[in-house]
Amino acid sequence: MKRNTLGIVGCGLSGIIGCTPLPADSGDSENPGADDTQDTGSPEDTGDTEDPLDTEDSADTEDPATVPQNWERLSAGTYHTCALDSEGDLICWGATTQSQTNVPETIANTVSVSAGDSQTCAIDTTGNLTCWGDGDSGQSAVPENLGSIASVSVDLHHTCAVDTSGEVTCWGSNEYGESSVPGNLGDIVSVSAGGEHTCALDSTGDVTCWGDNAYGQLSVPNNLAPVIALTTGNYFTCALDTDHEVRCWGFNEHDETNVPSDLHDVVALSSGEFHSCAVDTGGDVTCWGWNYYGEDTVPENLGEMVAVSAGSWHTCASDASGDIQCWGWNIVGQCDVP
Repeated sequence: MKRNTLGIVGCGLSGIIGCTPLPADSGDSENPGADDTQDTGSPEDTGDTEDPLDTEDSADTEDPATVPQNWERLSAGTYHTCALDSEGDLICWGATTQSQTNVPETIANTVSVSAGDSQTCAIDTTGNLTCWGDGDSGQSAVPENLGSIASVSVDLHHTCAVDTSGEVTCWGSNEYGESSVPGNLGDIVSVSAGGEHTCALDSTGDVTCWGDNAYGQLSVPNNLAPVIALTTGNYFTCALDTDHEVRCWGFNEHDETNVPSDLHDVVALSSGEFHSCAVDTGGDVTCWGWNYYGEDTVPENLGEMVAVSAGSWHTCASDASGDIQCWGWNIVGQCDVP
């Protein structure tokens, strides 16, 4: 949920892979969980007549798809996934209901991509930001005179970007203040747009969050060590500190914030709607949280991974050669890497 070019993976946060924590729909913040997901995965969203939460749909997601090309960066959204190669060529696959996978012809020399629910944003080598797809809340309408952009994070109804001077701009939905950037944030290096909240990381390793705090997702722990990467889920937040340990806080109905006790030496981190995944120094992938569609069930013999991107209900990871594997919900082909 995701996002984004700083070398640590984060869905909707700064990382090798721009992945934005990418909820299908935040729903009512007073009642998150399975009911929210039921609403977000409606057939109207996918264009499919089947219920996205029908367990029969998950039967065809058991075998991960592998991409033959050597892709460098990827971002898993809700109904689609995007990846780009070392030449800056960008391709997206999965749902096309809002044209979120229809990469504009003007896009070239891409350095970062963030896939949201039904929209996508990409940054090119000049720092120009382009967004396309669903814009019902203005989340795809890039503000004029935005400047040169260093990172971007896309959520369901709002988008946030950090420019090269370290300033944050957010646009789209602001029902819970998620797009109202606080003043005096300092020199920001990355931002992550969550379900109805936003968090930013400054150059000193401090984290600031704003928006909905119904489940404590804004309540940064007082004893949190300096942070090097940040990611937000639907109603929770996770951070990677300088000791390469993961801390999460906020909503925990599906064990979203219960980081496995044996997880250490993390180099990549990404949160989806109700789950998170991490890569350690040995290249092993560990996922925790909700596992309704097998999004936490890491395939056997996955190999040594260097990056991971957690979508709403699917997960993708890549190895050092650029090969990508995806697993989890695949109702509209978001795991079927071309």
